[in-house]
Amino acid sequence: MKKKKSTFFADFKAFITRGNVMDLAIGVVIGGAFSAIVNSLVNDIIMPLLTLATGDGVQGLTVVLNKVPKYLADGTINPEAVLWNYGNFLQAIINFMIIALCIFLTIRIIKRIKSVKDKIVEKEKQLIEAKLKSGEITEEQAAEAVKAAEQPAIAAPAKETSEELLMQIRDLLKDMKPQDVQEAPNKQE
Repeated sequence: MKKKKSTFFADFKAFITRGNVMDLAIGVVIGGAFSAIVNSLVNDIIMPLLTLATGDGVQGLTVVLNKVPKYLADGTINPEAVLWNYGNFLQAIINFMIIALCIFLTIRIIKRIKSVKDKIVEKEKQLIEAKLKSGEITEEQAAEAVKAAEQPAIAAPAKETSEELLMQIRDLLKDMKPQDVQEAPNKQE
């Protein structure tokens, strides 16, 4: 009996479709989106407040190391000045701390939700066990009820075709169009 040789592409396909690789890809995409949200929080919400409190943002803080003027007479930065831009470092630390805080809070919320769900499932199992002992339900019904209790409460949405999604988007955009705005007259009339 001959063993089938694996090809490069078959091996690659097997690797890329493994669950943990797909989870990693999803994590990277979500991480990128999460990073954009946190960067906006830092740059658009927190840093303006810090600038208001300190009178100047931290990102522009510098020290001239070679004792030449930082700025030329026309207001541009002196190319001969060797600048130590510690403000950028402080900005990176602030960003890191806020990102870490946001991730911590998100994980904490998820754990709390999971804990509440687990408590509800455990109470449901106890109720099913009591019904089984009293003879209200059979063992098969109890097994089905336990299985149903352990399933997520939210069912997965039905998969829609791209055409159906495009039609829904079109309908939403049509609804968003102001009704009282008339189209511009044709210039050729």
